[in-house]
Amino acid sequence: MEITFDFITFMHLTALVLGFVSTAVILYFGIKVNPANQPLAIGQLSISLAIFVSFSLVSKLIVHWPFMYRMGNFFALIFIPMAYLYTVFDTLKRVWKWYGLLHAIPLVLY
Repeated sequence: MEITFDFITFMHLTALVLGFVSTAVILYFGIKVNPANQPLAIGQLSISLAIFVSFSLVSKLIVHWPFMYRMGNFFALIFIPMAYLYTVFDTLKRVWKWYGLLHAIPLVLY
């Protein structure tokens, strides 16, 4: 099986690199300046990892790590509540609470 590298694969790779760089920046400033940005960084990281799975599918590299095929849905299920938690953290000026883990129920069920 040969690996393909065309325009779409290049765009996936570009989105992947930009996602990891923006995650690092958001997480750094989320820890230092504004803790409300931490869910945003976690959500950005999870969607970047989902793009990595998509990149693996497009470039046909998925044959080297087939366990990652199911992980794309896992990363998307992490992204969904993190966007909500970021909005709540930013508008209500609150931090992590134990009941924030209730948003992980669909992830646990999956």
